[in-house]
Amino acid sequence: MAVNFTLPEYNNACKKWVLIRAIVDNDAKHLIKDVDPNDKVRSDKYRAHGVLTNFTALTKNGLQGLVFLRDPEVTLPPELNYLIEDATGSGLSLTQFAQQICGELLETGRYGVLVDFPRADNLSQEEVESGQFVARFLPYAAEAIINWRTERVNGKIQLVQVVLKECIERVLPDGFEIERIDQYRVLKLEDGVYRQEIYNEKLEPQDLIVPADYNGLPLNYIPFVIMGAENNDACIDNSPLYDLSVLNLAMYHNSCDYEESIFICGQPTVVINVGDLPADQWKELNGGKFRYGSRSGHVVGLGGNAILLQANPNQLAAQAMKDKIEQATLQGARFITGSNTRETAEGARIRYSSQNSALYILTKNESRGIEALAKMACDFVKGANPDDIKFNLNDKYYEDGADPQLIAQAMLMLDRGALSVQELRDYVADPDKGLIINPDSKEGLEVAQVPELAGQTDPTAN
Repeated sequence: MAVNFTLPEYNNACKKWVLIRAIVDNDAKHLIKDVDPNDKVRSDKYRAHGVLTNFTALTKNGLQGLVFLRDPEVTLPPELNYLIEDATGSGLSLTQFAQQICGELLETGRYGVLVDFPRADNLSQEEVESGQFVARFLPYAAEAIINWRTERVNGKIQLVQVVLKECIERVLPDGFEIERIDQYRVLKLEDGVYRQEIYNEKLEPQDLIVPADYNGLPLNYIPFVIMGAENNDACIDNSPLYDLSVLNLAMYHNSCDYEESIFICGQPTVVINVGDLPADQWKELNGGKFRYGSRSGHVVGLGGNAILLQANPNQLAAQAMKDKIEQATLQGARFITGSNTRETAEGARIRYSSQNSALYILTKNESRGIEALAKMACDFVKGANPDDIKFNLNDKYYEDGADPQLIAQAMLMLDRGALSVQELRDYVADPDKGLIINPDSKEGLEVAQVPELAGQTDPTAN
């Protein structure tokens, strides 16, 4: 078995990932069937005229926007603070990296990250301690994780092998042209020791690396975290956007049908009945040409006529697209409901409850995954305490509105002396109860917002 062997479950999932990526990237023309296998020109025009109304990409961007409506909560030991500004070694901040992971989890439901430390075989201790050689997070999309194996080690399920397909660039001798080739990185845990093996595009072994911690000792685990939309384990999770992508592709097909129908049925066709005139005589009398327009006259024989045929366009494809818009709305697609649609905030919360539940699970998985990565990085950085690490993505996707009934009850308690003005301030500013002011505001509750408080100048008065 070669190093490029791919698991069957990976192969099956790749088919779905191809569809999702194509829809989100607005590059799905190749997924549209040939309308006529014997007419390539017609089939190409059929695909070119279709319009992809990309509610899948809009939904992905909208869900990402909800998660990053507020900045993540990040606490790291001082030794790992460099990750906040550059987590990957490519200038990507930790928050930007989290956004990238979130987008990938929404598309494929799967993402992998390797904690890696630069090789320092020939470096002096001063160079190692300079801060230039630190642990970084190396990202791997779902398609790059082609093979994996887990075993129970000391009562715990652990990764014992991961095969990663990488694309590297090689500059050709002319110094300008770049060749992209594949290589394979194998992460192994053998006899309790973590090592990496590198294979070239010919599947030949090229290098063996045994990463060490800050004490110079080999690791006894693979510092690779697989994050998923459902669970952070090695199993492939379902993509949150797959069903929506399938519906989007079907609507794209309908659009191609509709546009071709408009083109075919919308072109007027002239029908000439020359009557008793021979064809040659008709041509001679009409100058051998037929012209449209009110200034052109045409001679027809006895019993002849000329009519203009124009068929009604086929509305079936248009109706099919409307039906799919409604289906997409039911599936939770965002930003496709008309702006004139009136809906309460509570109604929106209910309508998106299942979607937000899936988003909540996804963000919790990502938060725990990034925490695990940071704790693994502590093994490469002397003095870093993993107990000081905390990373939480925002999980409040709606601004809470004031509950009038609860506010009325609070005002009643204020009138009866059971609640002070300060306690009322704290209550209405609590996002878990009934937010009517910005909890981050330093000015507190504006008295004018609550008529019953007019005249109360002492904020502690009962």
